[in-house]
Amino acid sequence: MSDLSSQNILLNPLSEIVQALQTNSFGILPEPHSQPLVDQTFPIAKEDMEKVKQVMSQTQGHRLVENQNIIGKCKVGLLDKTVLVIRLDQSGWNLESIENNEKIQDKLGNTYESLETLLIDVSPEYVEAMNKEIWKRFEGHAQLAESEE
Repeated sequence: MSDLSSQNILLNPLSEIVQALQTNSFGILPEPHSQPLVDQTFPIAKEDMEKVKQVMSQTQGHRLVENQNIIGKCKVGLLDKTVLVIRLDQSGWNLESIENNEKIQDKLGNTYESLETLLIDVSPEYVEAMNKEIWKRFEGHAQLAESEE
């Protein structure tokens, strides 16, 4: 039987969402514009997580009891003021709603492997911020290489 840690997306989507929002914070608006929707996330309580672990252990993780929809939801404010509602479940990161941006309505319902790939697909401003963040991380490294020559 496999080890079912609390870091498993299927067991604790809230921690996965919190981490993804932190990791991508350079290219999205801060709280309250971007935050987990705790009231729409399950499981949250330790007892519910234990029940889910028990069911997954009994079924070896292959299926879940019908009424146990393990999902996490978050709201993400983009730099251009677009507001997204995103659901994380077994299939991935699903774009559930889009406010303030008619240009990307065709992305509604798409599922992505990560929050980052979703943001890259829907937000040119995110991509620009990501590129700036990458360049910031490499600042000074070129000078170091030149001084070693």
